[in-house]
Amino acid sequence: MGLIIFISSDPGVTNALIPVARHLKAQGARVKVIASGPAAMLWEKDEGGFDLDNADDLMGRVEIVGLLREFRPSVVVTGAGAYNMIEHNFRACARDLCLPSFAIMDYWAHYPERFRRKIDGVFEQVIPDQIGVMDELCRTEMIAAGFAPEKLVIVGAPHLEEAVDTIRAMDKETVNVLKGTMGLDKDIRTVAFFSQTVNAPENDIKEDRFSLYERPPLGFTQRTTLKEILLALSDVSEQLKVRTQLIVKSHPREPIPLKYVVEDVKVSAFVTCHMIEDLGVAKLIGLADVVLSLTSTALLEASLAGKLSLSVQIERDFKSFPDMFYGNRMGLSISVTQRQELREWFKKVIGLQEAARIPSGIDFSGSIRKTGMAIMELANTRNTGDVLWQS
Repeated sequence: MGLIIFISSDPGVTNALIPVARHLKAQGARVKVIASGPAAMLWEKDEGGFDLDNADDLMGRVEIVGLLREFRPSVVVTGAGAYNMIEHNFRACARDLCLPSFAIMDYWAHYPERFRRKIDGVFEQVIPDQIGVMDELCRTEMIAAGFAPEKLVIVGAPHLEEAVDTIRAMDKETVNVLKGTMGLDKDIRTVAFFSQTVNAPENDIKEDRFSLYERPPLGFTQRTTLKEILLALSDVSEQLKVRTQLIVKSHPREPIPLKYVVEDVKVSAFVTCHMIEDLGVAKLIGLADVVLSLTSTALLEASLAGKLSLSVQIERDFKSFPDMFYGNRMGLSISVTQRQELREWFKKVIGLQEAARIPSGIDFSGSIRKTGMAIMELANTRNTGDVLWQS
């Protein structure tokens, strides 16, 4: 079985690549990983024991071609992040060498942007030989966006399969022990907020408190959303005289530390806030009674595992920016757009003996295996003899 090279930079899609790479290793494949940015840390921390090179996202194509000629992989597998360069450049070099390439999708949005970059003022598009997509909806939308149907293969969502399995495996005893380890109270309601960076000019704001709540054209950011959640949870906890705790999980690319928001908002004595960065998303979801985010895949992981998931988008400009989040479109998560609506949901969660559960009819079981099979089939369809590697 030949060598498979995995390339990634963005943390979200890396969570989809890792279980597939782990699966292929278990099947006997040789796996090499080249990662940049936050992705490198995720690969390094994983139990898969991968052969990992931590690379510069701006690695040049001459160097990439040299690496591909050195390693002679059977296939190059990349994420489908929209803003890094390393995935794009590896796909371009694989194309130039007639080397099979496979990309894995992890989100239902921004399809063309994931496979084009602006280089020297000109957009360059590089479409891999095959793209693994999550479901028929993703495939249909990508075809409508101009992608060739024959390049799209439905494999499921490896990141969601693994996350759901992790969450469902956490029984009450495991949850209580982990809460104790994290300094959380096992006897009170736990609310979890997962941050998500907003792709807008606000990401260039300097790191100061005066810029915390500046709103981009979209209408909200992760910081304005966290403030709304803190105020609503504080009001309801004070009104009901019930103690609650809020977990805050930052995004790896957070432009301004969320601790500034937590320190800025004065909450009721009934609320404690915990910034937890050293535990994975799935396990944090397993500790929560309700999960909140903007439109993060954390909401999908939670809802598919049976957790109540709220997509908080207060003051979003829906006319200019319609809500295309998969979780809300499919009825997995609940869109919360009004402040009072958020408070009503907190009243329901805090006041019940058991947190509400939203059943899900969507199942991504088998996604890891299917993706691995698609990659191996592609690797076996192209002759990668010595002529491919000649200068």
